[in-house]
Amino acid sequence: MRPITDDFVTPKQPNCVELKIRELAWINRITPEGTMLDEWCDQVTRLADDDVEIDEVQEIIVALRKAKVVDGIELTKLHAQYLEERQS
Repeated sequence: MRPITDDFVTPKQPNCVELKIRELAWINRITPEGTMLDEWCDQVTRLADDDVEIDEVQEIIVALRKAKVVDGIELTKLHAQYLEERQS
């Protein structure tokens, strides 16, 4: 065991909304999987010189929506909360 020093950083806990989103995916056996359309959209975005990248949690949100596990309004709220928590 190491002694705690002044430069010790406590590991960051995942956001509570992130945990809720991941739990929804786990319970419903949903994993984010890209499709050919997703790849096409990524290419169009790059060609338009836009810099849009989504993280794993956002990919899970898309997968939850595609699987119709949660309605769009609830997922929009979860996504907004996730983005808010991620910023802080």
